Amino acid sequence: MTHPTCLKLSLLFSFFLLSACSTVDMKVLKEPQPDDYPHKVAVLPFTCEKDISKKNRPNAILREVFYSRFAYLGYNDIPIEEIDRRLFKAGYQSWSDIKDLAILEIRETFPEAEAVVRGHVLEASNFTGGIYAETRIRAKLEMIDLRTGETLWETEHHEGDYTSILNPTVVGIVGGQIHNSNKEKAFNRLAHLFATKVMAKIPDPGKFRQKRVNVPQIDSISAEIPKIPHLQPYDIVKVQLKGEPGHSASFDLGNWKTGIDMVEDSPGHYTGAYQIKPGDTVDGGNIVATLVGSNGLSSKKVFQTSWELKPVVVSHPTEHESHNNRYQF
Repeated sequence: MTHPTCLKLSLLFSFFLLSACSTVDMKVLKEPQPDDYPHKVAVLPFTCEKDISKKNRPNAILREVFYSRFAYLGYNDIPIEEIDRRLFKAGYQSWSDIKDLAILEIRETFPEAEAVVRGHVLEASNFTGGIYAETRIRAKLEMIDLRTGETLWETEHHEGDYTSILNPTVVGIVGGQIHNSNKEKAFNRLAHLFATKVMAKIPDPGKFRQKRVNVPQIDSISAEIPKIPHLQPYDIVKVQLKGEPGHSASFDLGNWKTGIDMVEDSPGHYTGAYQIKPGDTVDGGNIVATLVGSNGLSSKKVFQTSWELKPVVVSHPTEHESHNNRYQF
């Protein structure tokens, strides 16, 4: 017979597991067309509900991470630093000012913009205690065509991280609580997962732009990552790119290792690898491949993964370290 306490814990485990595995419900109201899509886009500062603490910057973090992904789509985005500077100069200096900005005011502040992305954080919580730790973000995002006032796409998405309760060991629970206790870092980790999922659903007009300016075409990228939770020195990450032949290719591992050369070993097939070195500072991010044509124009494509990159300095192994010691990646 099942003990009541075990049953309760099992149900609680199932609840959190289901809550953490969320999918994006993206409502695309207007697909981009070859001769009719906004080219210049401004990602406005994300706002949040009044009862959400501004101290941990969940809305600012989500916007920064979203923008870093959005920059790879086929739009010409205005740098967020320039957006913030203009808003401040125009007198919009609070979240409420920005949240209530009318289309006309946006056009006056950003005359070159043809569309804006607006985000509003509806819920942001971080809790550590008892036998589990959790971080949650729920936000609404939308793109508005400034030429017509139409909403092009919108989504309200929830993402949660309940890693500590999913690990039943005492060490796992304590480790998860420590990992979750730095609220800004916890929100940053969750924002990366949130943005990656949302970005996969946003219509990308890049294919139209490539035809117009002859940007090299990337068909696909893939990666081989050691089947372990954490990388250690001398592990190798391999990346393959398929696209137009006769170009130069490279890939980035987040922002901590960029411009890793790839070789075209057969027409249109490029390969590259990076071996983790002792002393490497692993600082998160996705794998991003770049293909550069002879005209200097380039294409980028993000390798969508479900694994998480966690900041860490990869140390020199000693003779006393076990082979089972892992360095978080």
